[in-house]
Amino acid sequence: MPTEIRMDDYRHIARLWILRALSRPEARPRLRHVYETTSILETLGFRVALSSESEIETLEALDKTGPKDARQRVIASQVDAWLTKATRTSEELGVSIPDPLARNLDLLAARLRLTEVEKGVLAIRAVYEIDDDVRGTIDALEAKTDPRLARLLAAMLCETPAAVSSALDPRGSLTSLRLIDHSTETASFSDRVQPIPGLVHALLSVHRSMESLLSFVVQLAPAPSLGDEHYPHLREHLELLTTYLGHALRARQHGVNVLMHGRPGVGKTELARIVAHKVNASLYEVPEHNVASHPLQPGVRQQSYGLLQGLLARRRNCVILFDELEDVIPYGGQSPFWIEGRRSLYRKAWMNRLLETNQIPTIWVSNEISHVDTAFLRRYSYILKVEVPPRSVRRHHLACQLRSFEPAEGFIDRIAENADIGPSCVHAMRQVLERTSTTTAQLERRFDLLAAERLDAMGAPRTRARYPFPDRWRREYVNADVDIEALTDRLRRSGRGNLLLYGPPGTGKTALAHWLARQLDRPLYVRRASDLHSPWFGETEQRLERMFREAMTDGAVLLLDEADSFLYDRRGAQHSWEVGHVNELLTQMECYDGVFVCATNFRDALDEAASRRFSACIQFSWMRPEQALLAFNDALAKLGIAVGDSGPLHERIRRLDRLTPGDFTAAVTATQFMQQTATAEGLLTRLAEQCKGHHGNEGRAIGFCA
Repeated sequence: MPTEIRMDDYRHIARLWILRALSRPEARPRLRHVYETTSILETLGFRVALSSESEIETLEALDKTGPKDARQRVIASQVDAWLTKATRTSEELGVSIPDPLARNLDLLAARLRLTEVEKGVLAIRAVYEIDDDVRGTIDALEAKTDPRLARLLAAMLCETPAAVSSALDPRGSLTSLRLIDHSTETASFSDRVQPIPGLVHALLSVHRSMESLLSFVVQLAPAPSLGDEHYPHLREHLELLTTYLGHALRARQHGVNVLMHGRPGVGKTELARIVAHKVNASLYEVPEHNVASHPLQPGVRQQSYGLLQGLLARRRNCVILFDELEDVIPYGGQSPFWIEGRRSLYRKAWMNRLLETNQIPTIWVSNEISHVDTAFLRRYSYILKVEVPPRSVRRHHLACQLRSFEPAEGFIDRIAENADIGPSCVHAMRQVLERTSTTTAQLERRFDLLAAERLDAMGAPRTRARYPFPDRWRREYVNADVDIEALTDRLRRSGRGNLLLYGPPGTGKTALAHWLARQLDRPLYVRRASDLHSPWFGETEQRLERMFREAMTDGAVLLLDEADSFLYDRRGAQHSWEVGHVNELLTQMECYDGVFVCATNFRDALDEAASRRFSACIQFSWMRPEQALLAFNDALAKLGIAVGDSGPLHERIRRLDRLTPGDFTAAVTATQFMQQTATAEGLLTRLAEQCKGHHGNEGRAIGFCA
């Protein structure tokens, strides 16, 4: 760890630099200004050396217009003699840059191949920060142009102005490695030679190792906490990317850049760590905060990245991770984009050159790339969109994260349905649950409480709320006019299809959409009319477009419930905007490259053109007797009802000809809610009432419906 900076150690070298700076003929016109505005000359013993006792006489002798009489010329001569002698005396003492600054500069120079002049410039800039006299001298001499600054620093270092100019050149190591930001747009030395934040403190502190010296910019990423088995949906990409990156590392190929993008919380940073681990490379992260844990400005992070490239240039098997690409590439395509002080830290040409010439392979991570100039995107070697993990992956991760709480399977299934609850959310909430000694009995309530607040804070749309998937629902309950298994296989192979599910309420249309999403291992997004209708002209169409775009982005199965609210026959429209809603939905359906499911109870109300846009129109009917019997036995098991001679019950259930899976769910729920003693007879009675309601006044009264 760095130790406290001792400013007294630098008094001697500071005095020597000041004397050299003031001894130059070029400094003579500024001596009066130095004398009047600082105490530097008094501190150096300047007044003691003069024969004049008059303040005015001394000032006039130091005036930039030069001495006006013989007496003033004598004083001016004494000043010159004193400066020359004082400078020589300090030099004869063998004054040099003290440790730890000297040692740290040597370490840095060895790693970055810095010249002695470049080391000297860094030394002056470091001492400038802590020594008032050095700072006062340089500022008072007002070296406002590059040539004047080069001559000043050259005198202080006993070097040539050409050598210093070369050290400050934008193509030189100090600037190209981003150790300093050399500006020609400002006058002050502090702005013209601006070191990367953290560098000065690091150079002036005692360090036990090179790693400690560079800790302000070099941060070794932690080992991945997950493995590639947690990304089965990216298995092919992982294989291809690690093979390519491994070859690039062995060949020491320049200009290798990988862009990982996707919505927050899908595991992009963790994936980058896994990739580096699989190619046996050390992963270094560009810091996001300084040693005081304060966040770094975007321009500073750019400097840190440039310096990190230089520090690692001669090392093998290294990869850099730059999280938050937005700190380098702006939103809105503006250039310049990050304005700090009076100048821009960004230039498009700089970014292009960076992506073409970086020596160390870099993985860039971003939540959004729609704002990124295509000129930049073309220069990335590999672009990977990290999608929302499939439901099976989310479920596996949830089960692993919450294993110690022994959660119920139904709870894991329910949470896994929500694609907005990503790995990072689960990890954060698990820590809260662990530290609050949450029990298994408390798990569901507390997890739901934390998740609701987190999703609200993240702006997760409430329209992604789903109908609860019926407990113990089975595909065998559905009486549809197609082979569901064959349909699922076709969707799995093609990855796309528009389906219309129609039939009486409760026949399993929505439940089947849930089931299909699980079989396809995709999230299910449910939208209803209330989610999409807007009183503002044109906004409903925008919401429809956004609905399809979000589903496509996340690879979801999209369910539009109550589809007749949007796909009604346009011939009956009374307003132009009603026609516009239907037109927009039909257009989006044609362009959608995913699985889109519409559910309705009223197919006859749909627009004629809509039917032509569905890959399959699937009719749902009342349960067949054998299906009703299967659902009845499952309901008995759920309620814990043991039946001896079940023959008569089975015969009576077969006679109920208008039952739906929803009827069984409703009957079981009502029995549990009323906390009644469950019996097979009571359950059958409830089902008979449901059947009678479906028949209505025109229904055929048979069995228990009579």
